[in-house]
Amino acid sequence: MVYNGYKNETWWWEKPAGAWVLVREEKLDEANEKIKNWPWTTSGASFAGDWDYLAWVEGQNWDEV
Repeated sequence: MVYNGYKNETWWWEKPAGAWVLVREEKLDEANEKIKNWPWTTSGASFAGDWDYLAWVEGQNWDEV
């Protein structure tokens, strides 16, 4: 179940490299507020489970990711 998420104006396929990043947070909504402001993320969502948040991190190459 997704609790909170976002999608910005870009799409994951617009950059040649990217990866899903799993995050653990002490406060459930902090990751959503912080990560959606990062210019290298396209989307993210918080969900229940062992991890608290999932975000797509993108870049022009793997070193940038």
